[in-house]
Amino acid sequence: MKTNTQKYFAHNGDVQAVESKMPVSVKKTSHKPLAYGEKSGHIHICTGDVELFEDEKGNIYAAVGGDGAMLQHVHESIFKGNYGTTQVLSKADHNPTVLAPNKTYKIGIHKRYNPFQKVWDKVID
Repeated sequence: MKTNTQKYFAHNGDVQAVESKMPVSVKKTSHKPLAYGEKSGHIHICTGDVELFEDEKGNIYAAVGGDGAMLQHVHESIFKGNYGTTQVLSKADHNPTVLAPNKTYKIGIHKRYNPFQKVWDKVID
């Protein structure tokens, strides 16, 4: 018998979400921007039926409830802190990305390898 082991993956600008198991060492954290546009004044946020958790290394996990959630990219200056909304907010650059309900995701920030310096650089938004 063959089983499907493919994990759900979502991408929104420089924020990535990969389906993951929730580590036991996480602590619930308040909603906050997942990433800031260093030059643009934009923020990446997770909205909807979702709770955020953080592990001891600073990794963020999103536990999405039955009503689902979205990764959204909005202007920081107009965001009113309504993380619980299921509405599509006024986008900055990227359309929202839907996160499937009843799944847990590890949130990551896109990095690229610099072969000249032999380091991984954070993608600047």
